Amino acid sequence: MKEKTISELIKEYYAWSVKQGFWVNKNDDEMDATVKIMLIVTELSEAVEAIRKGNWDGEHGFNEEMADATIRLFDLCGRHNIDLYQEMEKKMIKNRQRPHKHGKKF
Repeated sequence: MKEKTISELIKEYYAWSVKQGFWVNKNDDEMDATVKIMLIVTELSEAVEAIRKGNWDGEHGFNEEMADATIRLFDLCGRHNIDLYQEMEKKMIKNRQRPHKHGKKF
């Protein structure tokens, strides 16, 4: 089975999200984007809680919550036509020029 590209997954997850009715408001992308970002944060918070409970790969475990956060991120990128792969590549060019830990403690 061929692995899908980031772009393919973004298109697939966004199309699924639209079909499921998660993008209802057609006129307020700024508000929708803000809400979607906070839902990503919520999934990441759930991942932290899973770590605290020692639940890595069970139901509602760290792995599942990271997948949830990524699916939500890809959905948001699909809505706004973000080429996430290209943006990551551009960002890593900048990151590679930075000092160790970007000159900070952590």
